[in-house]
Amino acid sequence: MESTQKVNSTLSKIGTVIFNNNLNKNISDPFQKPAFLFLLILICFGFVMFSIYYYMKTYSDINIGYSFYGKDISTYIPLFEIKTDKLDKCIDRCKKDSLCQGITYNSDTNVCMGSESGKLRNEEDNHTAWVKKKNILDNILVKDNIILGFAKKQSYVSSTEMIPPINQGNFCFAFTIKIDDFYDKFGKWRHIFHKGTRLLNRNSDSNIINYQNWENIVSNIPEQCVGVWLAPFTNNLRIAFTTVTYESKPVTNEVHAFIQKCNDLTNECYMTNMKDNNQMSDGSVPRVRLSRNLEYIDGDLQNIPIGKYTNICINVNTDTVELYINSKINKVYQLNGIPEFNKEDLYVMNPVTFKGEIKNMIYLPNFADKKQIKEISKLK
Repeated sequence: MESTQKVNSTLSKIGTVIFNNNLNKNISDPFQKPAFLFLLILICFGFVMFSIYYYMKTYSDINIGYSFYGKDISTYIPLFEIKTDKLDKCIDRCKKDSLCQGITYNSDTNVCMGSESGKLRNEEDNHTAWVKKKNILDNILVKDNIILGFAKKQSYVSSTEMIPPINQGNFCFAFTIKIDDFYDKFGKWRHIFHKGTRLLNRNSDSNIINYQNWENIVSNIPEQCVGVWLAPFTNNLRIAFTTVTYESKPVTNEVHAFIQKCNDLTNECYMTNMKDNNQMSDGSVPRVRLSRNLEYIDGDLQNIPIGKYTNICINVNTDTVELYINSKINKVYQLNGIPEFNKEDLYVMNPVTFKGEIKNMIYLPNFADKKQIKEISKLK
């Protein structure tokens, strides 16, 4: 009996070894399983076809042996010009810029040139053109008011691109920002953009704005209409204006600097320092003198998301400022004076600046209505 059990145990072990060997053989040799091999080939073929489809869908407007320059070559100025070793990087740069309608890529020099508008022309085979299928701004009311399509480094916009406000103190600036890392240049005020105080050489390191104290910015960059800054230690945005103030104008202080107001119809709430009380006058006419000051919105725009595109709208109506985030009103603030729209250029991302991107910067020479603000936010 005992010997029979030993024999059975031995046969069981031998069977297990033979089964495992056969199993391993079948797994390691897929050709022994035609169905498995066919499924594997089918999956690989599917991935290849999807890759080809995605590439053709994304870059179906590639034209080898063509260029896409301005319609008048003699006056053509590229929207941007960069060097890159890959065509898809050139195309992606154009896609980020709402003003860009197409690119020309030279594979010999690795130069990528973006064009706001242009015409396809026959070139050598080292040239490749790509043109957007459709202008995404065709149905956007603010199409003609974009002054900067995209910026990831120091840039500027000429004052000639911005006509003065129709009515004094009535204008709107909007832009989309993505902050990649707010710890970059931590401890310094980081320049996003300002229209005002002139920088003598736009591309010189002598223009470095390296300040920790806001008072230094007030002293050295007094002209800002508008100015936007990233705070030294937080992901808050400071909005600044150079304003003209009547010195004899009575100024009242509320017990609470801000109160919350809500719209019962839209359920939107915002903070405001605007007074509801009516000031009484004794009928006398005080002597009026003008003074100019650099004001900013108390409390700033707080907690701007990191790593996400966020649309900011600064809407000004004389001494009242409305701030919107992604088309939703965030704050209403009353300035002491009226913003003075200067005649200087607009400087973007001058060092020390933040790590990230700005795109779709819009200027309107008027106070924007709700419809325009919603259309602006669609560009995000």
